[in-house]
Amino acid sequence: MIDTPRAGAYHRWLHCRERDLAGHGITFQSGKLSLAESESQFYSLSILESQELQR
Repeated sequence: MIDTPRAGAYHRWLHCRERDLAGHGITFQSGKLSLAESESQFYSLSILESQELQR
């Protein structure tokens, strides 16, 4: 679980994309991320999603 001030805003953004992310095996339970895949794959997804935001 990422625990930084920046992560809070990112988690809110992720929540808006919840339906899309469910296809990647990422779901939400009690407001926290539940990762079906390994965390390294989650970080890869995070980087890809961040790059999409910057376009």
